[in-house]
Amino acid sequence: MNVNSSNPGTLLVIDGLSLAYRSFYSYPLTLTHENKPINAAFGFLSMLFSAVDRYNPTYLVVTFDVPEPNFREALYPEYKAHRDPPPSEFIDQIPVLKSCLDELKIARLELAGYEADDLMGTLAEHSINHLDHCLLMTGDKDAYQLVSKSTTVLINKKGISDIQEITPEFLNDTYQLTPSQMIDLKSLQGDRSDNIPGVTGVGEKTALKLLHQLGSLKGIYAQLEAIESDKVRQKLEKDKENAFLSYELATINCKVPIEFKLPSFKFDPNWTHIIEVFQKYTFKSLITRYHHHIEGPAVLLKEPDGTYECIDELESLKGILKHLKKGFSFDLETTSLDIYQAQIVGFSIAFKEKHAIYVPLNDSLKSTNDNLQLFANNELNQEFDIPPLLKIMVPFLEDPTIPKFTHNGKYERSVLKNYSIDLKGIACDTMLASFLINPNHKIGLKALVELHFNTQMTHYEDLIGEGKQQQSFSSVKISDATRYAAADADYTLRLTHLFNKELKKDTKLSSLLNDVELPVQDILADMEYRGVRLDSHALFKLQKQITKELDGLTNTIHELAGRPFNINSTKQLAEILYDDLKLKVVKKTKTGRSTDSSVLEKLVHDHPIADNLIRYRMLVKLQNTYISVLPQLVSPRFGRIHTSFHQAVTMTGRLSSSAPNLQNIPIRTSEGLGVREAFISSSVDYQLFSADYSQIELRILAHLSEDEAMIDAFKRDQDIHQSTASRVFGVKMDDVTKEQRDRAKAVNFGIIYGTSGFGLAQNLGIDRKEAQSIIDHYFQMFPNIKLFIDSTIANAREKGYVRTLLGRYRYIPEIKSPNFSKRGMGERMAVNTVVQGTAADIMKLAMIAVAKQLESYPQSHLIIQVHDELVLDIHADELNAVSEMVIREMEQVYPLKVPLKVDAMAGNNWKVLS
Repeated sequence: MNVNSSNPGTLLVIDGLSLAYRSFYSYPLTLTHENKPINAAFGFLSMLFSAVDRYNPTYLVVTFDVPEPNFREALYPEYKAHRDPPPSEFIDQIPVLKSCLDELKIARLELAGYEADDLMGTLAEHSINHLDHCLLMTGDKDAYQLVSKSTTVLINKKGISDIQEITPEFLNDTYQLTPSQMIDLKSLQGDRSDNIPGVTGVGEKTALKLLHQLGSLKGIYAQLEAIESDKVRQKLEKDKENAFLSYELATINCKVPIEFKLPSFKFDPNWTHIIEVFQKYTFKSLITRYHHHIEGPAVLLKEPDGTYECIDELESLKGILKHLKKGFSFDLETTSLDIYQAQIVGFSIAFKEKHAIYVPLNDSLKSTNDNLQLFANNELNQEFDIPPLLKIMVPFLEDPTIPKFTHNGKYERSVLKNYSIDLKGIACDTMLASFLINPNHKIGLKALVELHFNTQMTHYEDLIGEGKQQQSFSSVKISDATRYAAADADYTLRLTHLFNKELKKDTKLSSLLNDVELPVQDILADMEYRGVRLDSHALFKLQKQITKELDGLTNTIHELAGRPFNINSTKQLAEILYDDLKLKVVKKTKTGRSTDSSVLEKLVHDHPIADNLIRYRMLVKLQNTYISVLPQLVSPRFGRIHTSFHQAVTMTGRLSSSAPNLQNIPIRTSEGLGVREAFISSSVDYQLFSADYSQIELRILAHLSEDEAMIDAFKRDQDIHQSTASRVFGVKMDDVTKEQRDRAKAVNFGIIYGTSGFGLAQNLGIDRKEAQSIIDHYFQMFPNIKLFIDSTIANAREKGYVRTLLGRYRYIPEIKSPNFSKRGMGERMAVNTVVQGTAADIMKLAMIAVAKQLESYPQSHLIIQVHDELVLDIHADELNAVSEMVIREMEQVYPLKVPLKVDAMAGNNWKVLS
């Protein structure tokens, strides 16, 4: 159908609930910053404006059902009675959607006692006399009966984007029926979704045949003797009452008592206002799609509305110091993101909202060459000179009783160490607070300001020009630098006040920030700054060894392939595997036949080239990720590796790290252990000491599930995998074989990660049926674990989130997805997060306890945290006392129904501790 875009008389009517419900299942369940679902509202508006683009209506109205009994239910109480109620996540969005429509000035219509279809039919009927054309957009085929020369029904075939235009010609071509006969069709075949009974045993094929022969429902019953089939005739006779009841139920009422106020339906879009509404609800893709309708930036955000001033004189700065004693936000501008060479260009402070100060320090900057000379002897105690404007701030920065508010304060704390300033008293870090309140959202300061204040802050690249070095900030106009830097401090303070209100509502979350995350932030800053000594010579030897093996593997792979090729080219490798060697194609992707690691694992038994390729890839990855990279990461100042630890990345609360990623160093191969061997104690007078929680996640699982059998095993200090095997396989502890223990171990850890019978079979290389039998028997032996898993999943499905023992949130919208695969993933995340997240929280408590005790041992330091392991660099004189202290603190840090246990070892490198 072609609708003339200049036609002044086109009305578009949209079935609100029908298409909102379709949108709910077409878009992933997403949450607002207030943790409210928004996908149905977003999807509906996306669909609505796509229809506006396509049909350019003069008038627009959205109709809604009213959740009250209507005339059909009075006629037939079973009408739609069997339908399950919509999920609460959908119902909760209807008021939001209606609010959006009101703000967008899009008319909506609803009337108690009638369905949206009836309103649509009535509007279409009125349109015949008032407009040239009416478009009815819905997901319900009931509307087919409303089609006419002046009314077209728009049906969403798939999702919300594929629209089928239903005209009289379409109905004739598809069904050989007129629009009015569509009611007859439904009265005969019924409708399961609406619970319209129809005639039992008559489907669409029979109903169409009858209508083609006899014209209508009345015609059929007037000429029953003309029906050749005795069975069909008997069915019709038996269900005559239901047939005519169904006709009434299926007929859309086009005479609903509403006033046809056409001017109120006028659609005259004010795009500036529309974009502002999109911004309010953070519908970013809609903003991007429609910003061309307005002048100015793609995103209509407010400018920062604070008063910002620059202070570059000592006396002026002294004048505001008295205001800082009650607390202030603090932010640094530096010459580099490399903490260990970063100099402070300036700092900004704010002690009340909408007012901030920027203090430039450009005159104190040293050149890069000066820095290199300064660090030439690699001594830890070499710092920058403190400029006067910063020096006057030192008592305030170092006073733990004065609250400081930061965003990623770990960076500020570390940079200030370059000046021998010990930043203390961070009372709120907005990055950490935001991550605790809603870990699903972006945590960058500018993203948070946009989300919570609808404000666009200046981006660094816009200030100095894209691609320039950060040190260029020192040459930025002071007015621009003030506006940029002071806004950071201002909005950090505003976010602090906002988040503190949220945290006051949740004592567990507040405690997590104040008693766990903020103390850990300080500890991590110290760990990063101290760094770890690296034996680059050991890595050089390992690299030579691996390079030699890679050369040999390359030759072997080429020989097995029958010709040379680029092993790193997936396209060429696919040709070798599937075209030349004729191996079975295990998996296909959008780019073609897969050669990923999971495929190679399955091809190991089919051809020796697969094993060699797996080994080749492992060595290449190890070399490119660690062996050749680690020496380049050694700081020229300290001669050490300074990894960056991250608290606000992993949803379970586990720490992660980068440059280098210590968590991913493989320890199951000798080469991976060779990388760990290069991490060494700081001198011959020191030893590395590793303290690793033994099976902490299983111990937490025992505690949470209160499973007596598992609790008993841990209390007896039994080998948990041997004990599990004894129970699952029904043998005495002493008779458990290695194979049985390995299988029990796979189940024990697999349960935490939601392993299925299929997954366990893949892991153990056994039959799927046998694997499922092991899991079933496991749950028989440990019934409370099954109850815990089921209740955790049910609770997550009901609430949309899970919490750890200490109260950490994780929102899991996937658990309510209609997609089986996504829903299963959500269920696994729910269980894993509660267990692994609790383990992560306990590890952080252990770090805090150990760090506090280390204050009595000034020569020993925490340097690494990986998974369930703490690594310390301990002076020989303190080794015995510190090692005993670490084990004691870790084992006693949090009371569980089973004892926490720590495995510990000391040595001169990290390999011997593994």
